[in-house]
Amino acid sequence: MDSSTISTSPAPEGLSASCADPIINPEDVKWAARRYILIYGEEAPDVAQSQVTHLDQQGKIRVAEMFDRIRHECARLLKQSEKLLIHPIN
Repeated sequence: MDSSTISTSPAPEGLSASCADPIINPEDVKWAARRYILIYGEEAPDVAQSQVTHLDQQGKIRVAEMFDRIRHECARLLKQSEKLLIHPIN
């Protein structure tokens, strides 16, 4: 058999090692999270979590990981928007 080595490149700046993935693009995760928020509103993280649970039970780990990242991004964006609502806009 042919032996080959797998090499990985270091994570891009600004991304943690857990998010450095050549298949799951962080920009796609951000786009999907914004879309989930537009569709589901404040329930977006919960809807994404239900997808994670469903896909995890089916053994689709890679897709479940993507939805887990979407859930985290939804929660982050919603928390950030709450901070903006505290300050009145003139």
